[in-house]
Amino acid sequence: MEKVDPLANSSDLQGKTVILVVDDEKIVCLTVCARPKRAGYMSVSVGSVDEAVQMLKAHPHTFSAIISDIMLGKMDGFALSASATEASTRRYTMSNWVNTRKRSKT
Repeated sequence: MEKVDPLANSSDLQGKTVILVVDDEKIVCLTVCARPKRAGYMSVSVGSVDEAVQMLKAHPHTFSAIISDIMLGKMDGFALSASATEASTRRYTMSNWVNTRKRSKT
């Protein structure tokens, strides 16, 4: 099944705040996208680094911010953020990974 570009039919994004959310867990994408949408911003989510890179190439000068998971598979969130060439794009990385090992008291 071919992925549909959510911005393909968006006319005139000029001046709008568009946020790209990248996470391989759908529930995280939905949760992270909900807040900006309630505040009136446009949020677009993708589930992989490949999709994020495709979206950034297809829509240069569109995203005001990228919010990505740190652990994304073949490229981490930091490398993805560094690959975004727009100097004005804000980049945020997050993780829901928790280290459950007990710390030793030293």
